Amino acid sequence: MLHAFIDESESGANYFFLGALIVREENLAKLNQALDKIMVEFSSTTSVQPEAELHGYDMMQQKGDWNGIPLRLATAVFTQAMKAIDAYADAFYGEGIDRVKQAERYRVLYHHRTVAIGYVLERIQEQGNLRLQKLKTRQNQRDGFL
Repeated sequence: MLHAFIDESESGANYFFLGALIVREENLAKLNQALDKIMVEFSSTTSVQPEAELHGYDMMQQKGDWNGIPLRLATAVFTQAMKAIDAYADAFYGEGIDRVKQAERYRVLYHHRTVAIGYVLERIQEQGNLRLQKLKTRQNQRDGFL
């Protein structure tokens, strides 16, 4: 079985991006263990808690759980996390929409999330049996979103 971890990002009002990380069932526990190990090791020498979210924006902007962590250290952790993902993930699908050009081209607009999500899901389903999962982040769980 394949697992898809889907996340979205908007750049101002003009662009919308959607990505899906695909992980096979047999690699999911290994990926989680590798990411947990990185955080436990990092938290032993810094003020970041082992359950802190590996969120690229917060890490690179020193916000949230990463407030006060020097960029060089955050970048090192981010790089380790990307290496773990590269080792255990099977694919990444990404899609972007230029919302301004979309509005110029089409008279009737579909919501940008619907268009991008539909396209990405079609590509993922071509890979076979798929179990979609919401990307449950610790911050979202704390905020009550998921």
